[in-house]
Amino acid sequence: LKNDSKVVIYGQSGLAMGPARAWWMFRSFGHKDVSILNGSMAHWENQGFPVNSNEPETPAPSSYNAILNKDMVVDIDQVMDISASQSAPILDARPAERFSGQAEEPRPGMRSGHIPNSRNIQTGSLINPNSGGLKNNEELKEIIANDILETSASPVMTCGSGVTACVIALACYQLGREDWRIYDGSWSEWGQSNHPVATT
Repeated sequence: LKNDSKVVIYGQSGLAMGPARAWWMFRSFGHKDVSILNGSMAHWENQGFPVNSNEPETPAPSSYNAILNKDMVVDIDQVMDISASQSAPILDARPAERFSGQAEEPRPGMRSGHIPNSRNIQTGSLINPNSGGLKNNEELKEIIANDILETSASPVMTCGSGVTACVIALACYQLGREDWRIYDGSWSEWGQSNHPVATT
C-alpha cells in the first residue's frame, strides 16, 4: 500500500460497522483515493459479481506516510465548547433509546443520555436494508436536515465508540459536505466524564 494507491473498502454485512470507520481513518491520515463498496459482501454476490476464496498474495513491503489532518477530529474539550456555545451541529448516530437515556448503555458504569444540544441521526436510518449500503441521495437529504448540510460551521459526528459516527460523515460526504469532524472518544469517553448529560 502506498500513498497514491487506490483503496476500496468493503464489509461482510455492509458499510456501517467497519468500512465507514476504515474510510474515515484513511482520509483522516491523508489518503486521497479511498472508496467504499456501497453494499455488503452478500449484496455483491447476489448481484452476480465474482468472488474468490484463494489466499491473497503477500504484498511487497512499501513506504507509507500517514499525517493526521487535525481538522477532521475533535476532542472532548472542543466538543464541550461546541455544545455549550451551540456553534456547530453535533450529530449522534446511536439508537434513539440510548440517545434519550431510556436504554442502558452496553458498557458497565456508563451514564445514559446524550451530549447537550446534540441531535440524533440513527445509523440505521441512513442504511438501505436490502444492500447494506447508503440510501440514495434524496432519502439521505430527507434525514439530514438542510440546516446541517448548509451551516457554515463544520458538523461534529459522535456515537458510542467512534465507529458508526463515520456513517453520518460518509452520508454528508455523499451529499457534498466534506468539512465534518469526528469526535473519536464519543460516548465511551463522554459518558464516563463529569461533563453534562441530557435526556430530552
